Amino acid sequence: MRAGNLDGWSFSIDTIYFDMTQTSFSQAGFNGQIGTSFTDSTLIYRSVLSMDTSRNFSYNFIVQPRSRINANIWQATLELEPTTNIRVTIDSSGFFARAELMVDFLSMQIFLR
Repeated sequence: MRAGNLDGWSFSIDTIYFDMTQTSFSQAGFNGQIGTSFTDSTLIYRSVLSMDTSRNFSYNFIVQPRSRINANIWQATLELEPTTNIRVTIDSSGFFARAELMVDFLSMQIFLR
């Protein structure tokens, strides 16, 4: 990955596309990779702006691991499965965000005070 910086996380834009159907906008988007501070592996993302037949726009942004990754978060070592994803959708009904974390905990330390 090269050059991009999202507040300390690296990122790339690998593909940009724009689709037209019979001279009308259909969808556009871009795909790439994100490097985070909690793992050495990169995550992949997909961003899509689309228009339905009623001419309403929707925007989807999905981030997920390319394969199983190890992460150290909150004093725990865990593996994120490839089915893990973070999804943001904005459309005529509003804003929706969802994170589905498929995790295997390898070790965890809990300190009670």
